[in-house]
Amino acid sequence: MKYVGLAYFTPEKFAAVAPEDVKKLVAQCPALDEKMRATGKVLVSASLGDLDSWRTLRPSNGKTQVNRWALHRGEGSRGRAVHHRGR
Repeated sequence: MKYVGLAYFTPEKFAAVAPEDVKKLVAQCPALDEKMRATGKVLVSASLGDLDSWRTLRPSNGKTQVNRWALHRGEGSRGRAVHHRGR
């Protein structure tokens, strides 16, 4: 069985974290990455980048359709991704 593990964060909340706390958190990453890779079960570890720059490419009638994704930040939202066609 194979799994995909996804992690995401809310940029506004992350920006509110004290710089020293961010450094402590980021400092843990290399050791944790190495521990997971040592199992031999991790194939890829990568960042998708900023949500505002996400794009999907799909074939449609012999052409490539490019779609933009954005994070919906409306009142009461939980930071869900919203698909915008044709942009």
